[in-house]
Amino acid sequence: MPKRCAVFGCRGNYRGQPHTKVVRFPTEEAERDRWIKAMPNAGSSLTGRDLYVCASHFNCKWVVSSGGRRPIGLPSVFRDIAKSCLKQSQSKKRLTSLTSSDARQQQKNKRQMQENNILNFDNFLQQLPKRYPHYIIKNNKDEVYMSLLNDTANKVNQFLWFEKSEGL
Repeated sequence: MPKRCAVFGCRGNYRGQPHTKVVRFPTEEAERDRWIKAMPNAGSSLTGRDLYVCASHFNCKWVVSSGGRRPIGLPSVFRDIAKSCLKQSQSKKRLTSLTSSDARQQQKNKRQMQENNILNFDNFLQQLPKRYPHYIIKNNKDEVYMSLLNDTANKVNQFLWFEKSEGL
């Protein structure tokens, strides 16, 4: 009876499949554990002394030993195995603390203040209609008047006045 591959989902040396070369799991405990961790199977299903892996699951150099050829590396090629059966890498949990949330809020406030600062009066004048479409804007040479009327357009709800100062 041919030795069967222990990789979950692999049909190596099963009935109706072509014969393939297999490699026995190492007998040294530490190396055996490394192989088990590299496998897509759950570790609990890989018990017993006589476990084998198809040669096609290795992508490394091989060396000649007393028992024949052995791979230097771990089994790492699992082409015919469904992705859902492969081990998923564990991403580190992201810890969100109150301080990081406060820092994000401070950055947001800082950006908002920079947007609201008038660094260039001419640029400020160009942005007014886009930023305040509901306002009536009157522009003189060095001053801007903005007013917001109520729904019936007979009363001013808000009035703003900006004057260009030296240095802007």
